[in-house]
Amino acid sequence: MLLCCRACAPAGLCGGNGIVPGGNIGTDVAVFEQGARHVSKKIAGQGIANPTALLLATSMMLRHLQLHSFSDRLEAAVMETFMSRDKSVLTPDVGGTGNTQTFTDAICEKL
Repeated sequence: MLLCCRACAPAGLCGGNGIVPGGNIGTDVAVFEQGARHVSKKIAGQGIANPTALLLATSMMLRHLQLHSFSDRLEAAVMETFMSRDKSVLTPDVGGTGNTQTFTDAICEKL
């Protein structure tokens, strides 16, 4: 429980559990995932989950694999999407009216 609080509290300060990426890097294995493992049952099946943490964790993985140009492109697409402040694209947890699909489509357009 304490570990969950240590992950969820900073995630909340940054905008929510769907925003913060995470990575666990060992000598032989690396795992990349969203930083906070909170799963909201309230939004399950509604298509409004924020994929930012997953996308940024993917960028971290690409960087770990020395695929810097791909990591940079993905990270830039995510940041550009947020900087556009287009509420019809952003998910409700960050003040938007969009959904997972509209957000993902915006990222793909920028790639």
